[in-house]
Amino acid sequence: MIGLQLILFSIGWLTSARKAREARTAMHRLALFNLGMGTGTALIGLRGILPYVLTHPVSNIVSLASLIMLWRAGQALTARQAATREQIAIFLAGAAAIAWYSGSLQTAQHRVASYFVATAWIASRSGWNAYRGLRAESLHAAARTLLVAGWAMAALFAWRALVGLTGQAQIEFNHASDTNNSMALLVMVAVFTVNTVFAAVIFGRMTAELERQSRRDSLTGLPNRRDIVESLDVEWQRYQRSGVVFSVACLDIDHFKTVNDSHGHAAGDAALIAVSNKLERQVRPGDHLGRSGGEEFLAVLVGCDAAQAQVAAERLCLAVANEPGLHPGIDRRLTISIGVATASPADRSAEALLARADAALYQAKAEGRNRVCQAIWPVRLEPTVTEITSPAQG
Repeated sequence: MIGLQLILFSIGWLTSARKAREARTAMHRLALFNLGMGTGTALIGLRGILPYVLTHPVSNIVSLASLIMLWRAGQALTARQAATREQIAIFLAGAAAIAWYSGSLQTAQHRVASYFVATAWIASRSGWNAYRGLRAESLHAAARTLLVAGWAMAALFAWRALVGLTGQAQIEFNHASDTNNSMALLVMVAVFTVNTVFAAVIFGRMTAELERQSRRDSLTGLPNRRDIVESLDVEWQRYQRSGVVFSVACLDIDHFKTVNDSHGHAAGDAALIAVSNKLERQVRPGDHLGRSGGEEFLAVLVGCDAAQAQVAAERLCLAVANEPGLHPGIDRRLTISIGVATASPADRSAEALLARADAALYQAKAEGRNRVCQAIWPVRLEPTVTEITSPAQG
């Protein structure tokens, strides 16, 4: 029954690997681990029915190989350097010893002891490898769980090997005893624990990646409107609490509809990507830039007062305007217009601040495009307009 359950685990990992985009190598190795452990356990359960060579030495070697797969699964999951030579050496040494002592029942103790020595080494090394890798990702609970499981199994296997080599008791699993039954139960608990922890780590990563993708614009790779507006809200709350000034810039590619109409949507998409890459390289570390929709972008300029925001916005405007051909398929320079608003005590909300920046953007468009327009509270006053001198005018 336990062997069947492990084989079902293997099928589950293989099915998940077919649908997953990441950690597929780890999933395939976990499938092999469970398949090997399930097969080895099933062969042990068939002792007295199948030939000795299958139910004793072969079951030991299959289980040994499956534990190597678990070790390698941990390395794949945590991107740690593979210890391939060590793994091959311990497997060949263990398999050779198992085969050597499989000639008679009189050497069965040494065969099983050889298996336990090899598995103790693998369990300790794989547990330590997983601990170091997961701890580096700050997954401390998962790291500690796998370390405890690995080292506990290593200690148990080493103890049983010592018992067998000193002849204190029979350590073959086909000898019914409370010790062997308890050991089998502990091994199964460890196997289920390992599967559970690996599943939690892998599917936790997949959930985090889906969350990350839900906050990214699929075309440009920039934060989408949801994410950039959340960044705006965070800065607004900080401004409300501590008065740390910041500004908002609404950016729009000039005459973008003409680009789509003249060159096609593929060229338009390429232009959006090129402009977004240029803007992303120009924003300061700590500032936030996102695509708010269509050909529009939103920048949150952290710690910038009106004068500093003006300088930052002009730098973005010039960076795009002075780039000779952001896309080879477009026979014109691209320019952008920017509206800037700085947080003010008169702003009732982040939405009001954003509305002022948006109004300033429309003012920049009305004044001729390819320029920065800074809103002044209240909106009814004339905005400050700065025309950008460049080789192109929209």
